[in-house]
Amino acid sequence: MCVKNCMVCGNQLPDEAMVCGRCGFPAKCRWFLSERHYRAWIQETVEPARLNWQRQELERQKRLFAEQREETA
Repeated sequence: MCVKNCMVCGNQLPDEAMVCGRCGFPAKCRWFLSERHYRAWIQETVEPARLNWQRQELERQKRLFAEQREETA
C-alpha cells in the first residue's frame, strides 16, 4: 500500500506525485524486506528529512512574522 500523505510534512499527495509539492521528499511507493528495514529507513531517511523541513518551515514562518510586524509598524 502506498502512502497518500507525505512522510515528512504530512502534505496530501495526488496518486501521480513523484515528489511532495510542499517539502520535496520523494513520494514513490516503498517496499521493505522487514520491519527492521522499515524502521531503519524511517530513522535514517525520514526523520532527518522531517527535522530539516521543520527547521526550514520555522525559519520561513519567522521571516513572514517579521515582515508582517514591519508592515504594521
